[in-house]
Amino acid sequence: MSVLRALPAAHLAAALLLAALLVPGIPPEPAHGSSHDFLVDDAGDAIDGDIGDGFCDTDPTPPLPDVPDGTPCTLRAALQEAANLATPDGSPWVIAVDAPVVASGIILSTELVAGAGAVNNPARLEGGGVVVSQTTAGERVMAVVDTSLTIIETTFTGGAVPAPGGAVDAPVNAGHTLQFDRVVFDDNASGADGGGLHVVGGVVDVVASRFGSAVIGLGGNDAGSSGGAISCDGCVLDVSGTDFNENHATVSGGAIHLTGGASATIHGGTSIARNTTDDDGGGIWLGAADSVHVTGSRVVDNAAGVAAGTHHGGGIAVAGGTVTGDLSEISGNTAIAFGGGIYAADTSTVDISDSTIALNSASEGGGIYARGTTLSLSAAPTGSMDVLDNAATSGRGGGMSLVGASPVPPASLVRVTVGGNSAAYGGG
Repeated sequence: MSVLRALPAAHLAAALLLAALLVPGIPPEPAHGSSHDFLVDDAGDAIDGDIGDGFCDTDPTPPLPDVPDGTPCTLRAALQEAANLATPDGSPWVIAVDAPVVASGIILSTELVAGAGAVNNPARLEGGGVVVSQTTAGERVMAVVDTSLTIIETTFTGGAVPAPGGAVDAPVNAGHTLQFDRVVFDDNASGADGGGLHVVGGVVDVVASRFGSAVIGLGGNDAGSSGGAISCDGCVLDVSGTDFNENHATVSGGAIHLTGGASATIHGGTSIARNTTDDDGGGIWLGAADSVHVTGSRVVDNAAGVAAGTHHGGGIAVAGGTVTGDLSEISGNTAIAFGGGIYAADTSTVDISDSTIALNSASEGGGIYARGTTLSLSAAPTGSMDVLDNAATSGRGGGMSLVGASPVPPASLVRVTVGGNSAAYGGG
């Protein structure tokens, strides 16, 4: 007992845990349920010394023989412990970041991995404002494999890979939930889909976060294919109070790319602004089996196409899917070809109410270009639905252009104000 009394508190707890190993019928359990389970107190990038022992400890030779001391603890080591040891009640392991590490930031040598372990217990990272930077060429910041993960107050930057997911890639998310709360994705790049975040399946919640710089002109995340900020393949995406600034995609979806039966809700004052794509959907792109609902948010100043060609949908482009929205603004967007504000084709459905579609421009269909599309615009008796001051710079339909095989699908306009639109010919 005198030896135990002389130990520091952390060593005493560990020693008692070791003693439990020696008593038949008393299995050891790591401490769980306090403010945090693992405290990241080392800004380095070392692996855990004994993965799955319940202690985040990169030192393989602790001060006392066979008694791990739980320090130093890196973020990589904490994630390894979470993936390889289950909590008693199945709740997430809580990983906190110590203040000195928040101040210094974390520099990675290779990608972090959450999940891909023996049990893949859920985890919750409370970053406290820490910046996690990838400085190794060809490496992303984090891969999330077959587990649920919550990340709070953390910045991911510097990831650059030829594969999907410049900052974070979750290729096996079915049955899991990813939550990002006050998280910043900036200056990441993918040679494929998802310059910032790429997710396949499952649920993705993004709250009060930012994709891109807070400073105009500094750019954001970049995708060599689609989804400059987010590519969601078959997932359920919920975005609230989040800014998408100056992200870029070479193919489609400068900010958000939905495919594979994905559905998205964009709400809570989210701003999708100044994003670009070389092809379609400067702000948002979605395909035939996908849907998006935009409410109480802004899709503004986005652009589709950087050179002459058939580049459509400066704000939103939908190819056979469903776009619904209310109480939102779609303005100042541009497209080289069709649909400055919204481009819809291939039996799409567009239903917008109590919103403003204004100051958008394209060669044809400055506000809306709808080909073979069911279009509904409406306002509540006390609301307003405005299509104003849009321009078709070289074609027809400054406000709206409705085209398709005869008969053209009908458009329903209820209490809609259309005015101040201009076109080269064929009706402003």
